[in-house]
Amino acid sequence: MSLLPSKAGFEITIEKVVVNKNLNQPNLSSLDGDYEAPIEIESSVETTITFKIHKTIEATKMVEDITIIATITAKILADKDFRIQSENIQMLNKRLGTGNSADVHLAEYTNNSIITKVAVKTLKRNCLKVDTLKEIKLLSSCKHENIVKFIGWMETSDEQMCIITEYMGGGDLSTYLTTPDKLLMVSTVFNYIFQVLDAMIYLSQKHILHRDLAARNCLLNETYEILKINDFGLSREMDINYEYISEANPRLPFRWLPLEALLPNSSEYRTFTQKGDIWAFGVLLWEMFQRGQQPYDDVKYPSELANFLSTGRRLSKPEYCHEDL
Repeated sequence: MSLLPSKAGFEITIEKVVVNKNLNQPNLSSLDGDYEAPIEIESSVETTITFKIHKTIEATKMVEDITIIATITAKILADKDFRIQSENIQMLNKRLGTGNSADVHLAEYTNNSIITKVAVKTLKRNCLKVDTLKEIKLLSSCKHENIVKFIGWMETSDEQMCIITEYMGGGDLSTYLTTPDKLLMVSTVFNYIFQVLDAMIYLSQKHILHRDLAARNCLLNETYEILKINDFGLSREMDINYEYISEANPRLPFRWLPLEALLPNSSEYRTFTQKGDIWAFGVLLWEMFQRGQQPYDDVKYPSELANFLSTGRRLSKPEYCHEDL
């Protein structure tokens, strides 16, 4: 795979990884030093690892199936096939949304003389490029009818990174739910529910945590029949134990988090698993049947919500949910 020669296309990160020893190096057990070997991560990025073999590793253990804990210096590069030149994007005077990390605008994308409306997510200055590249990696790997299609990425003249996705003309589900003149049938709600389930099952099979599943991040097409999950800014890949441990302190949507992720003294604090996405799915169902009202509306802080849930209390039955449901 070709590496993209763009300083916007990579960030250097340091991680711990397990490397299969198969380097054909002479008697590594008796040498101190740095050795390099190319490793391909999935299909969209490449990296070079630098690791050190110490004399404490016995020669008898240096066989083909041994694994070595190594320090990795990863140059994670966005696939050049997804790079879009800025002159092919014509920004339109319509903002689709805004948040702590990005602004989203409507634009026209010209590709082989074909003009398509797209959504351009421009990352704000406070966003780390390495996080943006993780989002690009996850988005580009997802191919599902209920996940917003990733088209590409570009860099503006002032070196701001932009993620370009398909445009969903119906807007976000939260706005649709809170619009009084939008007729919402129970059959429509269940149609949305099954579409969300299909997408989340797909992500689970790919070992991807969304971590921000909510009505605001579900987009509708112009006829309001098709729903697609959007915004993978907080999404992460799970490890072999089907969990992701956050070492940073990102701004998380606490109203959609399970109790264990809210308690600082919990053994699972900042540990995210599929169970967290399932909990968020339950809150999303409440949003649907409550016509987009903010969950736990009287709660202002994460600590308040933790206390609320710790006492066994939960969201009340949604106003528009029939008793039989």
